[in-house]
Amino acid sequence: MKNYLIIDSDEESIRLIEHELQKTGRFELLGNTVCLNKALDLIITHQPDLVFINVDGVFADAFRFTLELHLYKIPLPAFIALSTNTELAYQSIKHEFYDYLITPLASCEINKSIARFQKKPVTDGKLVCLKSYKNYHFLNTQAIILLKADNNTTDFHMLNGDIITAFKTLKTFENKLPDHFKRVHKSFIINTSEVNRIDFGKGICKLNHFKNLIPFSKKYQGTMDAIFSSLPKITF
Repeated sequence: MKNYLIIDSDEESIRLIEHELQKTGRFELLGNTVCLNKALDLIITHQPDLVFINVDGVFADAFRFTLELHLYKIPLPAFIALSTNTELAYQSIKHEFYDYLITPLASCEINKSIARFQKKPVTDGKLVCLKSYKNYHFLNTQAIILLKADNNTTDFHMLNGDIITAFKTLKTFENKLPDHFKRVHKSFIINTSEVNRIDFGKGICKLNHFKNLIPFSKKYQGTMDAIFSSLPKITF
């Protein structure tokens, strides 16, 4: 599931974008806003894959806003410009926008843009941003072994042995991590690339770089079956 954000005040454009992306079943709306600070916070914290942004004047300078995102150590979203004319199309190209749509929007144009976007190659090394007040902590997903629930907080266990606590529930992260992170228990999400042992009889698995055994529950038996099937192996 990919996340997207809308930066626009036009209700008809917002409604049509939401409608067309909801039909795909592959996108989740983070929200819509015309507040610069809120947009910045949503992008840094949630790292959307796609941002629709009105470049005609919702912000004083929409292109400067996108440039400022380079100051933060986060993967940048793909930007799709919304405008009533083509005057800013060249500037959008210079700022590496993914697409440029003319308003009022047409369903077919949104669908064509989304179809192209979904064919983009996936890049590795996505970052997780943990926010606490004005403090931002960035974690490379390639360095995460597992996530463990601890009441209303979540502990990230890292390859280097660090344990980093986020003041959010485990469910918050369940659908926001790359596909190789799977929930196997009410208290655990694991990095499946670290799995080196599965005991279906005892309902446990073992991960590289982590000394304790991880339980998996019957509720997630199908997930463990899929993990087992996906692992490259030669059986003796």
